[in-house]
Amino acid sequence: MNILSIIFILTHDNNHSNLNFNFMKKITFFYVALLFLCCTWIGSAQMTYNGATGPLNDNGVGVPPGVTEYIINVPDSGSITDLTIDLDVTHTWLGDLDIELESPAGTIVALMDEPGDPTPSGAFGCNVDDILATFEDGGTRSAVDVETVCNPAVPSIAGSVEPLGLFSTFNGEDPNGDWILRFTDNAGGDSGGVNAIGLNITGITMIGDAPVITCPADIMINTEPGVCTAVSNFAGTATDTEDGNISGDIVATPASGSAFPVGTTAVTLSVTDSDGNTSTCMFNVTVVDNEDPVLTCPADIVQSNDMGVCGANVTVPMPTIMDNCPTAGGSPTQTSVSSPLTAYNFDALGLIDTPTTITGPAMASGDVEMSATFTGDHGGGTDFEDFILEGPDGSTLLDASSGVGDCATATLTFTVGAATWNGWIDTFGPDLTFVLQADAAVDNICAASEYQLTADYLTGSGLINDYNGTDDASDFYPVGDTDVTFTYVDGGGNTATCTMTVTVNDDEDPVITCAGDPAPIFGSATDAPGAAIPDNNPAGVSATIDITDDFDITDLNVDLDITHSWIGDLVVTLTAPDGTTAAAIIDRPGVPATGLGCNNTVNDILVTMDDEATDAIEGPCLTEYNGTFIPTEALSVFDGVSTLGTWTLTIVDNAGGDTGTLNNWTLNYEYIAVSNPLQVVLDANGMATVDVADLLLGFSDNCGVASTTVDETAPPAPGSITTIFDSNNGGANGGAVFFDITVGPSDLTISDLDLNTDEGGAFTVDMFTLVGTFVGNETDPAPWTLSATGSGTASGTINTPSNAVLDTPVTLLANTTYGVALVLDATHGHSYSGTGTNPAPGMPSYSNGDLTLSLGAGQNTPFSSAPFNPRIWNGTLNYETGGGIANVSMFDVDCSDVGTNTIDVTVTDINGNTSTCTATYEVIDDLDPVLVCMDFTLELGADGTAVLDPFDMIDLTATFEACGIDTAAADLVNFTCDDIGAPIMITLFGADPSGNAASCTAMLTVVDALGPEVTCPADQTVDPGANNQLYEVPDYFGEGLASAVDNCTDPVTVFAQDPAPGTLLGDGTYTVTLTATDEYGNPGVCTFELTVESILGVNDTTLDAGVTMYPNPAQGQVTIANSSNIVLERATMYDVNGKLVNTTDLGGMQGEKTIDISSLAAGVYIVQIESENASIVKRLIKE
Repeated sequence: MNILSIIFILTHDNNHSNLNFNFMKKITFFYVALLFLCCTWIGSAQMTYNGATGPLNDNGVGVPPGVTEYIINVPDSGSITDLTIDLDVTHTWLGDLDIELESPAGTIVALMDEPGDPTPSGAFGCNVDDILATFEDGGTRSAVDVETVCNPAVPSIAGSVEPLGLFSTFNGEDPNGDWILRFTDNAGGDSGGVNAIGLNITGITMIGDAPVITCPADIMINTEPGVCTAVSNFAGTATDTEDGNISGDIVATPASGSAFPVGTTAVTLSVTDSDGNTSTCMFNVTVVDNEDPVLTCPADIVQSNDMGVCGANVTVPMPTIMDNCPTAGGSPTQTSVSSPLTAYNFDALGLIDTPTTITGPAMASGDVEMSATFTGDHGGGTDFEDFILEGPDGSTLLDASSGVGDCATATLTFTVGAATWNGWIDTFGPDLTFVLQADAAVDNICAASEYQLTADYLTGSGLINDYNGTDDASDFYPVGDTDVTFTYVDGGGNTATCTMTVTVNDDEDPVITCAGDPAPIFGSATDAPGAAIPDNNPAGVSATIDITDDFDITDLNVDLDITHSWIGDLVVTLTAPDGTTAAAIIDRPGVPATGLGCNNTVNDILVTMDDEATDAIEGPCLTEYNGTFIPTEALSVFDGVSTLGTWTLTIVDNAGGDTGTLNNWTLNYEYIAVSNPLQVVLDANGMATVDVADLLLGFSDNCGVASTTVDETAPPAPGSITTIFDSNNGGANGGAVFFDITVGPSDLTISDLDLNTDEGGAFTVDMFTLVGTFVGNETDPAPWTLSATGSGTASGTINTPSNAVLDTPVTLLANTTYGVALVLDATHGHSYSGTGTNPAPGMPSYSNGDLTLSLGAGQNTPFSSAPFNPRIWNGTLNYETGGGIANVSMFDVDCSDVGTNTIDVTVTDINGNTSTCTATYEVIDDLDPVLVCMDFTLELGADGTAVLDPFDMIDLTATFEACGIDTAAADLVNFTCDDIGAPIMITLFGADPSGNAASCTAMLTVVDALGPEVTCPADQTVDPGANNQLYEVPDYFGEGLASAVDNCTDPVTVFAQDPAPGTLLGDGTYTVTLTATDEYGNPGVCTFELTVESILGVNDTTLDAGVTMYPNPAQGQVTIANSSNIVLERATMYDVNGKLVNTTDLGGMQGEKTIDISSLAAGVYIVQIESENASIVKRLIKE
């Protein structure tokens, strides 16, 4: 029997994503015929054996950790002459992986060993993704070196590549048995899976023809609702030369009707003929997860800020994810890729097609948000000079106006669906080219014509939020509302989103300190001893500082300037004046950790010891100690200790060989004391403006301060609104008018009103109000309230306002509408405008910034009879509005505020939290007056002296002093009669209430303006004597009956008397005036009453009983009546000065005599009526 070697040639599709390995036999007809006629044939063939697929263990997972093994069973025997392996592996960061193949005989060949480790990416290897390649000896490397070059394309290892070891090592071995493909992940954080394995072996012994098996085409189906699998049914065909149709013998792995997981599953169909020859084929069943997940966000979170910061660390619960497939961990990656900035291409006609390329894009897990930023001749508007962009597949992505002018930069955005984007990569990748379309209208007129594309999208699967870009939104959130959107991308690229709100409330009040409040005050004391530090001497060196201030310390820092080369030798101790409170602020840094302590190579130790510092003096050794350090023992031990007394600093060097010097040291202490008030200096006008912020010594807020204010009370402003006073109609007495008032932004108070009535006299008007409108309420009294009653006096003239003052001012609230009814008393009626449907004259509405009047109606019987409308009330409302307390950031002070004042200051932060403190401020007037003097005449007093009031010589009108002259003085103030005469120069001094002073001079004239003091006799009654009818007035001064003394004239020598001495006076009462004049012409006067009364003797005849005179007082005439039997002779009249003015003969009178006195002046007269033996004196008053 002849044995022929038959060579089978395996052909396969170079598209390794499908891994279809189909056999073709190339056998000559001659050999076939010969085989059938004479013998049984044995052949050597290349066979493909498929391994299982599944996930790869990440580093630390599995046993051994990070190792995943996949078995490929080879049921056939022979002697290996060639071997290759096809791999489809998904894995991020291929630099983590080792891959090796172990034969049933235990021979191991490495395919790859952590590509890129140690070069070019160092210990971490290549950060590249995925394998879709055939590993074979002598493979043609696909443009890269697998082990040393990190290919950024995906898949990174692709095509025909050479393994790290040699597969020829397996030659001669029997392939029968289990082959192991071993994956080792050497670093955590990246994982993946095996999609397909094809082990191709040449050297398999065959008897007869192998069957021919045909697989169905690749199958793609969607997951079934609610589950992460899909059932796929399929069948292959198989024929054999010897056995015929053996399709029924096909074994499918996995079997038809199986539930296939999401992703691509390689299905192997295998059939064995009667000679034991086995043939296989492969196809892919791809299950696509097209079911969107359901994502439910946690409830909104409301939280207060963390103290001292404008936000809060917030723990956000994870959203709830429901999906048909197992949820993916981790987060998708936010990816942004851009094209280069690409200049436009032009020809003579204009813009021509201009491509740009986005290099190395990745598959997107969701929609791709793209933007085009460009500059060019695109200012033509819609459908002219538009920016037109085509995608890699020629579709139009963008055709829009720039929205800006020519040559301005614009950005337009558009969205590309994930399926389209990923399809572009599959079809046109790995780089995507976009084309700006030609447009002859776009000219090359700009300094730069260029564009750039940017694409933002998610890659991979998992949960991500838009706040911090991870799956966990727990983070620091600012005050306010922050919307957090979670996006979940499942393994199939389906997405779901939900949004929640994190609200952080700022509940922290500002921290403020007002001027005049207790506040931190800083003090310091320094000593510069320049003292040597004894080497290795426990006594050390001490230096002292004496502080005379007595304050309780609230914080203490110490500055040290020491020259020493080995700080590890030194112990520095500070002791308080009480001798017991002490702290070792430096204690041999580095001991015992470094044995001998720290050796600073820079000898100058310039340090501030501060409990609040960041670095400890006992920290790691430094070559230079210069800065602020935390002391070994806390300086807070001195908190509450008084500063008063002697402070001692001791430095001890504890090891020999290094010396140094204490150059100087300073105590910086803080204590609490009442702060000084804010000083506000008035200007020349006595005014100053205070910035409220200046009243604060300090303030802080976690989020920031919005305002610093004080309360200021402003008076309300008067206002009025008038409709019209031009009546063409009117209502009955006691009638009403109606209108609405809509109040503006501020309350207003109506105090009085003017109205139009043609009835005069006193009147009253009742003002009724309701909230809302009068319309519809004219005949219903129930909703109306009597708010006030006004009263006044009507002018009685139509179209002339008559004012009524309300007994109670009526306040109407801001932004409110009120109906108003004005009802006059029964004796007065409204005169208004409007007839029928015409409101003229006048308008139905009047308004200003404070209110709006909407008019109106009239009514003869209030709240009862049918109203007339439209009617325009003729009148004026007088009111006040505004005022009250306002929050101001600036306020004015003046002279009335000079001195110390307090005011409450309120600080409001940007979120409305407030704090208040009481500030003290001192208003200061430090400007001297501009003093203006004026000449003055000073009158001496009765004692011949006078005291000058300096204010009399200061011209307060011309003097410039905003706060007024409070005190005044002069260099001379006491004056006597000796100073009368020439003017005297006086220097005046004036000071304002704050003691600011100025001086000026003026002339003072001293005068005597007082007349002598004249002393008159007491009032007296005198008798002319027996038989005398008249009394002769004596010389009162000459006879010493009167006297005169003067303040400056002694003696007084000039006298006058009225009536003059020697004047004869009849019976009556006279006023005697005595005058004395001093040497300066000042008269002095006194008067007394002199009564002249004749006294009758026992033999005298009396006229008292029978003679009367009437009328008295009289005007034109007076009548003398005599009822006695005595014959009268005459009547003589004298004026008060004793001058004879009339004599009337009474002889022959018959009972009465009438005397004409019409020519006499009005006054008092003395009438002496005489008979032969008697007389009587009467007083007559002439009117």
